[in-house]
Amino acid sequence: MKTVIVFASKNGVTKACAEQLQGMLPRGADVTLVQVTKEGSAAAHDAVKTADAVILGGCIRMGRLYRPMREFVASMSQEETGKTVGCFICCGFSDAWERYMDKVFPESTFPSVERGYFGGELKPAKLHGLDKWIVRAVRTSIINEGSRPEDRGLEENARLLPEI
Repeated sequence: MKTVIVFASKNGVTKACAEQLQGMLPRGADVTLVQVTKEGSAAAHDAVKTADAVILGGCIRMGRLYRPMREFVASMSQEETGKTVGCFICCGFSDAWERYMDKVFPESTFPSVERGYFGGELKPAKLHGLDKWIVRAVRTSIINEGSRPEDRGLEENARLLPEI
């Protein structure tokens, strides 16, 4: 069985998850990784057309699937979406991953879907521009809030973000 894992990754986290998933599949399995980028997805469409099974993965950014994967999913044909499909997301909000999954990989488009969640990872050194500014603003807000009983976890969050 030929499997293709199609993913989009901005900072490398989703790529690492796709590689981990590839390593978890049975030894000797015919598995190809294809990254969808801002430049296009032609190679991914070609790989999906020749595969028996497809696994799609992307990260959630600002509440939405990362744009290159979102555009790829929107451009998939019925033939492509009708294949055996698994989907995974990387998301920093563990309590909301199923809601995000339903939103970005809906059952109406992918009827035979296995779904999974890899969690998220914040790599401050890899952030640039608006992403870096937002994380700094959140860090400042966390620190300025102090530690009130109703804000449990703020000290822990502030401790995790010192290098930003």
